[in-house]
Amino acid sequence: MLFKKANTENFTYTVDDMSHEIIGNQQIFFFFGQLLGKALFDRIPVNVSLNHSILLALLGENYVAWDCSLESFRYIDNSVCNSLKFFRDNDLTLFEDVIDQYFVVNKEDGEERELKKNGKSIRVTNENKMEFIKLKCQYIAYQKVGLQLTEIQKGFRSVINPAWVKHLVPDELEAQLCG
Repeated sequence: MLFKKANTENFTYTVDDMSHEIIGNQQIFFFFGQLLGKALFDRIPVNVSLNHSILLALLGENYVAWDCSLESFRYIDNSVCNSLKFFRDNDLTLFEDVIDQYFVVNKEDGEERELKKNGKSIRVTNENKMEFIKLKCQYIAYQKVGLQLTEIQKGFRSVINPAWVKHLVPDELEAQLCG
């Protein structure tokens, strides 16, 4: 699949983590971006609810520079947001015997990916939990599907000048796309 239902309060679609395995996926995502750009340009509403990670990519947001707040991340993955709120809001020393979290994430294929160099050996503590939250949000929102989002963005920008949408926020872009 190219897209899947996002884990958010509202029904939205996001890029499927495994879509990179589909032959010709880059051209398909590029075309999807063009389709969204053409619909926006011609003011033709599309009946699709896109996840904020896609909308942010269309707006030209760079995931490395994106300052991920958990309030905005809930529009990308609500269940991960809730678990990260636990890390943010609690003293992790009280849970040392229960929580054994390192700077890694598990990919869909079961493989571990380090969020930073030597992440497998860096335990999440009160001192570094905000860095962990930011890195995990960035990975889930963009890095794991970054190539696909880049192709969607390229296709969109082949139709829409980035200056035309640079002042919009995701909700405004969604309203323009969906009518």
